[in-house]
Amino acid sequence: MLVFKTNNQQLITGKSFTVDFYVYAIEYESPNDKNSMHLEIVTPDKKVFQGEVSEASFPGANGSFQVLNNHAPIVSALAKGTVSFTTPEGKQSMIVDGGVVEVKDNVIVVLAEKVVD
Repeated sequence: MLVFKTNNQQLITGKSFTVDFYVYAIEYESPNDKNSMHLEIVTPDKKVFQGEVSEASFPGANGSFQVLNNHAPIVSALAKGTVSFTTPEGKQSMIVDGGVVEVKDNVIVVLAEKVVD
């Protein structure tokens, strides 16, 4: 029987064996302790944007998604669509024609095949 427990309370039961586990609070501190992230958008020709953002949204290959401060590390393929982000000056957006985005330690790097005007 498979049993998942936390603080001796049974959560899930199945077959074969018993697993006990405990939930620990882990606080993650980024080198960027502000409520912002650093975003870079780069094409093969030039750096299109570099600056601080409070959020960013991307056209993922399997659907759109949003990144906020202290997001878990991720690498995702991008489809053609709108990349939008909020800077201290306000909301901005641009259309990318595919690419890749990496998020790690509050740094977002977009390698876009091209930015459509």
